[in-house]
Amino acid sequence: MASEVNFYNVGRNADELLRKMKANIYLISHPDEACPAKWQEGAKTLKPSEALVGKVYEALNS
Repeated sequence: MASEVNFYNVGRNADELLRKMKANIYLISHPDEACPAKWQEGAKTLKPSEALVGKVYEALNS
């Protein structure tokens, strides 16, 4: 589940909202994974673990 609250005078980015919706839809079927920032459909996801702490960049670029 996700929600987003914007103030009236704060701009919105429809592409970013759509990206986050797609990530949440993906994660419904893959609850043991995580979608990193700027994730796009078909891109690499992560398996959260203690070993990943501080090493997200390396995990995404390996």
